[in-house]
Amino acid sequence: MGFTFGGQIMYGFSPKFAFALVWDWIQWKYDISGDTEMWFGETDIDDEYLMKFNTTLMYFFDTKARFCPFVEAGPGFYINSHEEADNRFGITAGAGALYFFQPVYAIEFGGRFHHIFDSEDAPSEFAEDIPSTSFFELFVGFKYFFGRWE
Repeated sequence: MGFTFGGQIMYGFSPKFAFALVWDWIQWKYDISGDTEMWFGETDIDDEYLMKFNTTLMYFFDTKARFCPFVEAGPGFYINSHEEADNRFGITAGAGALYFFQPVYAIEFGGRFHHIFDSEDAPSEFAEDIPSTSFFELFVGFKYFFGRWE
């Protein structure tokens, strides 16, 4: 269980499509043990985090309504706070909606699936022991638009 904090700069190149640069800080608490002991030693990790930088292509279904559903997907780079963990590339895909309570102010909510690719630096005989990482995040946010397609 954890929380996410981040920011997004979006450029709408048509009424339905936008390109976004996204930064997120994803923090959680967990305990790794068992099979991962050979990689990290005996450890109880508290307050781990990832910093995620990614680009996203967004598609908006109804840009003229107050309620505007969207889908998004794109590649990213994940920086892990644990000193023994690799920083890796991954992908993000999600869906959500914007609710415009004023012409340029909106509340955003939705969910994103993250998949971080396997480490390429692991010895080949152990590569199957280092799993890829996948997780799902729910989000709620506030957005200000400097302009909106009419």
